Formats: sequence, C-alpha cells, structure tokens
Amino acid sequence: MKKWLLVLSCLFCFCLAGCKNSILLNADLDKATVEAYVPVMETVPSDSLVQIENKFSEEKYQISGRDAFYILPEHRPAPENILDFKVLDLIDGTISVYAYQAKCSDSDTTGLGGAAKSGIAVDTDNSKGELSSSKSKMVTILMSYNIKTREYCVFFHKVSDIEKTAAPGMDENGISGSLSSGKKDETGSLFVQKTGKNGNAYFIYLDGIGSVYDQTGRLIYTKDINSQLNYNNWLYGGEDAVITINNVLVDRSYFMYVTLNIEKKDAEINEDTSEEDLSTEENNVVQMVFSCFDMNIGEPENPTEEEKSYFVSNNQTYEKQKEEWLKADQQTFDMGILEKQPSMQVFHDFVAPSLSQIKTTYPTTYETYHYFDPMFDLKLYYYEPTIWSFPFPLQYYYDYMHRNNYASMVPCTPSNMTAKEIHKFSLTWSYRVYSGYIPVTSPDDGKGKVYFLPNRIEPNPQQLIQETLTRNYTITWKEEQIQTSETGENQETQAETSEESSESVTYVEKSIEIKETEFFDIRYELRFSGDVMLQWSEERYTSNMIAPSPGSGVLYYYSKDTETDNPVSCLLWEQNRFSYYTKEFPGAAQNVCLFFPKQMEPIITVMTSKGLGIIQGFSTYFNGFWQVSMKEGTEIFLSNYSLDYGLTLGDNGIDKLNEIKISNNDEPLSVPNDGNADLYGSTSFVFQWEAGNQNLIAYMGGIGSGLIRYNLSVPAGSSGISGQVSSYPYYSIFPKDENSLYGIGFQSLDYAYDQRDLPCAKVYEIPLTDAKAASNLTVSTLSKDTSLRTAVLNGSDSKWNEMLTNLGIKNADLSQVTLYYDFLVEGSKRKQNAVLEFYELGEIQAYKRTEELKTQILSLLDIYSLENLLYQLRDDLHDTNNDLTETSMKTAVIEILKERANLTSKEWTKKLYQIIFDLKVPNTLSEYKKQDAIRTFADMAGIPIETNLESKIRDCQTEEELEKKMAEYYLDSKTVEILHKNDTATKEELEDAILLRQKTLAVLKEEYVKANKGMTESLWKKQLSSILAAFHEEE
Repeated sequence: MKKWLLVLSCLFCFCLAGCKNSILLNADLDKATVEAYVPVMETVPSDSLVQIENKFSEEKYQISGRDAFYILPEHRPAPENILDFKVLDLIDGTISVYAYQAKCSDSDTTGLGGAAKSGIAVDTDNSKGELSSSKSKMVTILMSYNIKTREYCVFFHKVSDIEKTAAPGMDENGISGSLSSGKKDETGSLFVQKTGKNGNAYFIYLDGIGSVYDQTGRLIYTKDINSQLNYNNWLYGGEDAVITINNVLVDRSYFMYVTLNIEKKDAEINEDTSEEDLSTEENNVVQMVFSCFDMNIGEPENPTEEEKSYFVSNNQTYEKQKEEWLKADQQTFDMGILEKQPSMQVFHDFVAPSLSQIKTTYPTTYETYHYFDPMFDLKLYYYEPTIWSFPFPLQYYYDYMHRNNYASMVPCTPSNMTAKEIHKFSLTWSYRVYSGYIPVTSPDDGKGKVYFLPNRIEPNPQQLIQETLTRNYTITWKEEQIQTSETGENQETQAETSEESSESVTYVEKSIEIKETEFFDIRYELRFSGDVMLQWSEERYTSNMIAPSPGSGVLYYYSKDTETDNPVSCLLWEQNRFSYYTKEFPGAAQNVCLFFPKQMEPIITVMTSKGLGIIQGFSTYFNGFWQVSMKEGTEIFLSNYSLDYGLTLGDNGIDKLNEIKISNNDEPLSVPNDGNADLYGSTSFVFQWEAGNQNLIAYMGGIGSGLIRYNLSVPAGSSGISGQVSSYPYYSIFPKDENSLYGIGFQSLDYAYDQRDLPCAKVYEIPLTDAKAASNLTVSTLSKDTSLRTAVLNGSDSKWNEMLTNLGIKNADLSQVTLYYDFLVEGSKRKQNAVLEFYELGEIQAYKRTEELKTQILSLLDIYSLENLLYQLRDDLHDTNNDLTETSMKTAVIEILKERANLTSKEWTKKLYQIIFDLKVPNTLSEYKKQDAIRTFADMAGIPIETNLESKIRDCQTEEELEKKMAEYYLDSKTVEILHKNDTATKEELEDAILLRQKTLAVLKEEYVKANKGMTESLWKKQLSSILAAFHEEE
C-alpha cells in the first residue's frame, strides 16, 4: 500500500509542482520507447481523494526528527488548512520563529480558536485535524515554538478576509492547493521577515500596519501607513484608482519599504505591460517604492519601564579611567628615604595618579547622542543656519544648501543650549553600514536623509550619570634620624654606627593609610518630554523589485532583456557616497539577499532563473560604508546544473557509484533541466569560516538539491570546490558550529516533499564531517566533475587529496570515503597486479606479454583455466620424448613451475586462488565490500580464497558463527559432522568436538595476532563485524 501511495504522490507532484521533485528524476527517458496511449478519463470522487491523501500524509510525516513548528489546533490539518507559511528564525537550534496564514471559522474573532496566546503544546501532530469549511476568513499568525520544552508564544494574530490574489493555491471553492516555492509574479499577503540591528527582531505587515516584535514576543515598534497609502492612491492614481501591494519590508532601523502598483481607472496590468510602463508617472499603471518611518521619541512624566525613551552619550574612556585609577587600590607603595611626610600631590605624582591626572592621558570623550534602545539606530545632530538662510524653509535650506554643515550632538555642545535655539537640533540615522543613507532623488546625488524635530520642541536639561568609587592604599617611607651613642637604647629603631663619627644614624619607618573617593562620569542622558513624533516618508517611481537584508537599507534588483531568450539580472546597492552595481548575471531576477555573517564582510546572493550569483569581497569599510574590492573572484555565478545533484552515498545512491566506476566517457553523470532549481531565500544560506579561518564556506539548503557546500576561498576550477552534504530536502538551515548545522526539512527520501509540506517539517542537527557527509561530498563531487573523476580513476593521488582538502573533509571520518576510493582505484590496481603475478608464476617472457594475452587472462574464471593457460604458454616445457597423455604432461609442466617458484602444492593453489579473486574486480560498491570481507575472512582464518567461500560466509549470522567457521577448516571431517549433526553423536563426542573447536580457534587467533602487529581482541571483533555488515547491511 505504501508503494501505491508513493506513486500517487508522484503523480500529484507532477501535476502541481512540475517534475523537479519527482522520484523518477534519474530515469533515462530519452532511451525509453513508449507507445501512444489515450487514457480513459474518469472522475475520482473527491472524498476518495481526501481519504487517500490523508492516509498518505499520515505516513509521510511520521518520520524521525522533532517537529519544527506548532500549528494551533484550530488551524489544522496542515498543510490542507494552511494558506501560506514562512520560516523566520531558529534560535540556538531550539526556538523556531515562523508565521502562517490559515483558514479559520467565520465566527472566530481572535483567530486563536480558543487557544491561549502562550502555553505548553500538548498535541503536536500538525497533520491531524478537521478540515476547515471556511471560504471567507483567514487568520495571520506570528509565533515562536520551543521544540524541546514545547512552549509556544503567539506574537501576533489577526482575522481578515481571504483574498484570492493574496492566497496562492485557492480555487473558486476556497480549497487550498499546492503553494509554489516562491514564484516572483505572485502577490502574497504574508509579509514577514527577520530584522533588527542584531537580527533579533521580527517584522509583520497586515492591513496597512507594520509591527516589530523582539524574541520574547514584545511589541517594540508599530507603524500604520493606511493614511499614506490612501493619500498616494489619490495623488498618483486619482478617483477610483486601485492600489496593489506587492511587497513590504523593513530595514534594521525599522524603515518600512512598500512596493505598490497604482492602477488608474480603466487601466489594467497584463503580459504586455513593460517595466518602463510601470516606472513612468504619466502611464495609467505605475509602480513605486514608498518608504516611511514613524516614532515617538518623547517620554511621559513618570514613565514605566516600557515607556522610557531617551538619548545617551557614553564617556568612551570611562572604563579606562576607572581601570587606571583602581590600580592603586589595596596596594602598598614604598617611597624610600624621605626627609618628611610627602604631600598628596607627591603621592599622586609618583605612585597613585589622581583622576584629573589620569584624564590628561585618557581625556573624557563623548560619543554622539544616540537612542538608548539599540534596536533603533538613531543619533542626534545639530547645525546653525546663517542669517541669509532664514527666508528659506528650514528643511529646504538643509537639504539643498548646507547639507554637510551639521555636527554630532555631544554633551555640552552647543554651549548655549537655550530654548531659542532648539530648532537647530535634528535627528538622523547612524552613518554606519546602510543606515544613514536613504536615496532621495537619484542614485548619484549622495544625500542622506535628516529628520528635523518639530519646531519649538525643547529637550530637558542633560543629566549626568556618575559612579562613585573608593580606593584604599598605603604609603610607606623612611625618615633619617641622627643620634648620639648614649641615646636610643630603649627606642625601637634600626641603627647603623658610623666609622668616621661617634654619632649613629637611625631610620624610622613611617606609613600612612589613604582613602580616596572620586566621581566618574559614565554618560549623559537627554530627554524630550511628552509626545515628540518623528515622521518621514518618500516615494520613488521604479519598476525595480526590492529585497530586505539583516542590515539596514534595501536592495534594488531588476531584469534586462526579458523579451529575449537570454535575460540578465542586475543588482543596485546604494550607499551614502557610493553605489555598487553587480555585473549582469544570466537569467531573470527572482530574489536577492544581503547577509552580514558574524565577524565577516557582507555577502550578497542573487537568485535568477539560470542559477545563483554570490558576491563577496567587500573588504573596505570607509566612513561607515562598504566598498567592493573588485578583485578576481569577487562575483561568481553557479548555474542551475552546478547546484543540482542526484542521490548520493548513504541516500540509496549506490547506483551513482556504479555509474562512476564503469563510466568510460567524459559526460557528466547528472544532467538536470537547467531551468529548474531551488528558489533560495534568506534562511537558505549559512556562511562561515572553516579550516582555521582559511576557507569561507557557503552552505545552501533546498528542497530539490538538498544541502550543498561551496568553497568560496579557492580558485574556480579547483578540485572539490563544491559538493552535496546531504540529498534530504531542507527548507531552511541555520549555523551551529564548524562541524554541524541545524536544518528544517525531512530526512527521508521515501516520499516526495514540496513547499506545501513545510508546516509539518522537522528539525535536525546536520553533521558536516561524519562518514555519511564525507561520502556524500565525495560521490557528488566526482559525479559532477568529469575531469576530476578521470584523474582519480587514473590513480591521481594529488587530485584526490586536493578534493578532500577543499571539501573540508581531510580530517573528517573517512572510513566510507577510503573504502570508496579503494573501490574506484584499488580494484584496477589489483587486477593489474594479478596479471603480473600470473606472468611471474609462469615465467612468461616479455615478448609474449601482449594485450591479447592480458585480455585472455582477465577473462579467466577459475584456477583450472589458469593452469591450462600456463601449460599452453610454456610449450617449451612439454616432454615430447615420453609417451605421456596431455593431462600427465600438463601436470608435469605445473610441477616444474611450482618447483621454480619454490612453492608447495598448497602455496601454489593459494596463489592461483588469489589471482582469480583479484581478477574479479567488482562493478558495484556492494560487491566490493563483499570481496573485501572475503579477503579479510581468509586472512584471519589463514586459508586460501576458495570459490565457495562467499556462500559459507553469507550463511553466518553472528560473529560467533564466523569464528566457528574459521576453526572448522582445521578440523577433520568426522569432528565437523559431529558438530553439525549432533543428534547422531553421543554427549561425550559432542562435548569433545566443541572443546576441540574452541582450542583450535584459540590457536588460530594467537597465530593471527603474532602475524599482525597491533592486533587486539577489540580489533578482531571489529573485523568480524565488518565482514557481517558487508553481507547483511541490506537486511
């Protein structure tokens, strides 16, 4: 039944998602002959389909792994009730943060279906539940779930009307179908992303309101843009215009960017609408990017902890000043011999500097006033207009005349901070990466955006925050005192007698305990009372698409030459004084992501219809902005083919090894459709340094191509530059450490999974250097790289080692990889050595060692054929003088060869068996493992490799049975018969036979240990285990 369900699933997969995820991907359809067939069209009852699909889903999701998500019970079953689903984060591999939209009851006003906003999940089977009959209502949820403790927390929930344009997969009956894995031409209503200065906040937009939550679910920012949207619709569209929102995102400072289409009355967008049409104001249909920001920076009179709002300026040398001053604490300083007690000034000058003295070395410096909450990267600035500028509006003056004439607002500047001059203060974004620049009119005008505080707003007096510190130290010294010889007998002094005088000199020890208290300036705080609203918005006509990033700002990307067969994608990254355009990548643009990995330079990924572009090398950080270093290799492009791998070792991919082994051509072993590839998103990548920070590695997780590793630090064309770690489908990956990642997906290849299955996905820890990962990387690399495969098959150890190094598995678990290498290379070497051994046994002369003879030797199947060929080749040894039969003559020739080789009959037979065994090079890895196990067994037992040895080993099911089989080779036939037919033997005979077998085994093991240095009991057991595994691993 399971197999039929799998076939049915594949048929659904073909219909709904194309052939990308088909389990028949590796079938050679070009060579198949199929007769034309017109199927009989019959209607399958919908209730039967539901029953079959539900049964299939029960098996499909009941696999290993912890549930990555918790779907509220009323929103199940997933995926049937789910309209859209997006993964945002996996905190420490434990807490998943995600958002989804689901159909809900028309009477449910909260959308929670009676569930609490937070609690402990009891039933976590997301695939079970009652299918919703609602066709008009849906709920949008943003929440977190602890996969270990099952604690969940709903951050956001809201019920709204189902919009078919905003819910892909809905038909006219309100039934959800398969969700696409990110089609760029679809309009969705679930706008969510990870954001924040440190990537620790989450944004969601719905019905004109954008909200940002922290990792605990606390609302930290909200912005309602409905009025701005209505205004833009009226201003640019006119009466009865229709506005359509295509995308909404925020930067790390919570600037909101909205891509929207405005259709004037009687206008429409169709396939003939060009990008130029969308970016021209005069047309009936325009596209624009609207950006805005809104924030109250004021503070109420008696604020609660959540209502606090102020700006801070830290003393940047505070810690150093404190450190230097406290160095004297609890110390004793000896000042030597002094005439009298020194003053405090002397103490400070020579042993314990005062705070004022320390400040001369480490002067107090203050940073620009910035908002206290690091979630908001805001800073205070000021400037002073000239008299002639007052006729102009303040904003006009600043934007167009003296743009750069502003200074950082630090404590005590300007000195005359009076209410009359408060209008001089303005608020701007930090000039760090991205933040500090929002384009105003054109990419090359070099303007940042400054936000003026409302007129007549007066800040409260600055508040100095100090820390009081105390230090205690001791000063010691000696004072000289001259005395006559008669004095000082009863005084406690140290005396020295002068040889030149009758007077004695004494030194009196003195000390003083000093306690000092100082006030250290930590920071200044500046507040605005009441409501002080900071608002700004801007519109730009553009046909470009926008993409968010963990940093601040927004990326613009677009396609060119879309009317041709070879469209290209371009990316524009605008900064304050610099703009960076990528080279044109092949294919139409689909998605762009900007990453700021920890302790690394920025990395941009550009997804196109033809593949993936990766941009790195932003090595210069100037005045808060990244500049690209246009070195070779800064921009690379990976085609869809290079990112598409077949099944690999450990994932039912043994046939791939066989293809590599028997391949005689230079064609790639996997040739997928270049137009089908995973559409990677912001949670599809992990960038990290490995090999002691020498190699920058990109990991890419996809549901079609599994987990891929790409080494960005080695030149293009290097061996092992990329490979597949795992072929399991992963929707999202997250960093853990250098040796492993976290993945959200399904570690099963028994079923076909697509984007629709995401709500039921599991969480896994993915090893990057274990035996399975190393095997996958090796096999996938050789299957993709034809030149490397050829070099390895020809025995190039240097290419093999270069591949292992670049794949990062040089020090990994190479047990399977080594076996695989032996399979590829050693088999050929053994075959050649067997031929040479034959030549030596027969003393075959060089002129006879032809290719024809070599081919003949390679075709031999048993030792009798070997001896017959030796007899034919050594006709010079035939005794024609005596009347001998051919059989007798053959025996005589073989005896001569034995004698010349100095071999006994037993040794000769063993040699011939070994030659035959080595000539039989296996064509599959499974056969190779068995052959290796046979050789190991024979070596441990000290016997020749017999033709029936394989069947004898296969009959053994345990290590004990293997050992018994080894010992029985040395027992007489009667004893063996007693052991196996013990019903005919007496009890004493059976006991004696068993004892004899045990003693024989003990001697056998003792001899083997002597012959093999370093052999131990545990290694003996390990070899027995590997023999069994070779024959019974499938079982």
